[in-house]
Amino acid sequence: MNFAFGETDVYVVADLPSNAACTAWGFTASASGGLRTKIVVLLTPEEIDEAVKQQVQYQAWRMTCLRLRRFAQG
Repeated sequence: MNFAFGETDVYVVADLPSNAACTAWGFTASASGGLRTKIVVLLTPEEIDEAVKQQVQYQAWRMTCLRLRRFAQG
C-alpha cells in the first residue's frame, strides 16, 4: 500500500487470481460506503507482447461538421 497527496489518497497494488476476483473486492470495499474504488488493470510485459502480435480491423470514425448538423437535425 502506498500513500499520495492529491485527489487519490491511497494506492493498493494487489495480485489477484482474476479480473472477476478484483471486481468483487472492489464492489465489497465500496459497498461499505467508507471509500470509493477505481480499478486499473496492469498488464505484464508478456501480455503486451501478445497484444502487439494480434492484428485487428480498425477504421477511424469521422464525421464532418456538415454531416454532423444533418444528423442532429434528423
